[in-house]
Amino acid sequence: MRVQNLVFTALFAFTTFGQAPDQDINRVFHFANAQAPQSRQEILNMIRAIAEIQNATVDNSAGILAVSGTSGQIAMAEWLFYNMDRPANAAPPDPGALQFTVAGATNDVARIFYLTNTPTPQAVQEAINAIRAVTEIQRVVAYNASKAIAMRGTVEQMAAIQWLIPLVDRPAGQPSSTHEFAMAGIAPRLGTTSNIMRVFYLQHTETPQAMQEIVNLIRSLGEVQRVVAFNGPKALILRGSADQSALVDWLVQQLDKPPAAAGPNTTVVAYQMAPNPNPYEPPAVRIFYPSHIDSPQALQDVTNMVRAATKIQRAVSYTQTNALALRGTGDQVALAAQILQERDKP
Repeated sequence: MRVQNLVFTALFAFTTFGQAPDQDINRVFHFANAQAPQSRQEILNMIRAIAEIQNATVDNSAGILAVSGTSGQIAMAEWLFYNMDRPANAAPPDPGALQFTVAGATNDVARIFYLTNTPTPQAVQEAINAIRAVTEIQRVVAYNASKAIAMRGTVEQMAAIQWLIPLVDRPAGQPSSTHEFAMAGIAPRLGTTSNIMRVFYLQHTETPQAMQEIVNLIRSLGEVQRVVAFNGPKALILRGSADQSALVDWLVQQLDKPPAAAGPNTTVVAYQMAPNPNPYEPPAVRIFYPSHIDSPQALQDVTNMVRAATKIQRAVSYTQTNALALRGTGDQVALAAQILQERDKP
């Protein structure tokens, strides 16, 4: 095997230096540790996505991965391959070896992160979904055998990921607080800059269903599209404007409560949005806690009634604390309060 590798290295050196800079190079990698076909396929997928090499195949019978690409693509493929095809019990490499810079590209940085507290492929996929949602990095690929994630993006995106990974890959039960990061390099959209990243850890929201209900509520009332739940550490991860971030902070404080936290009678809490020159942005946010509408179906029925009668589209129920949250004009909110007062009776 050693003689074969030496011969291949010599041939590779000869063909590399004998070719024009833009001519494709052929390279073969021999798997030393990744024996399962699934693991080899994941390495192949990673090289295709991160190194942007489409001409890549695995021959499981021969135990090889063959690629063809430019010298820069081959260099990145080699870096990825040898960082993935490692013994299962090997310690992660030095962090300095886990970054690869691509000269002359807009997505010019590739990084590898090894997760230590994310135990299952499903949890690793949740982490990938969160990364894609809040940073807009599309080239993110997992290698589950070593719980590694490789990604490629801009310098600003990688700085955000460097901040985010330790906050999602954390031991269960670790003391938690809210964390915030201002992401650079975000172009303004519709007059706002959605560059504030935040991570909230929920204390009383126990189930994935309840977490998803909070995500849906945040998307509706806050118009925050880049928000996801990460169930392992019970975290909400989002990116939005400063005003959106302030509203979400208030919503989490109001909703992340034990089921018995609402008062014995109908109660309401209010939030006033910051002044906005856009007349189509309703300024008033209210959360109602009816005490006699005591089933998820009854709560949804009342929510539908409020939407129909008030023309409020941003009205969402939250079943864990039996809450109805909505956002509308002052007149719409007043009418919603009247409807709830009439319906919320023994």
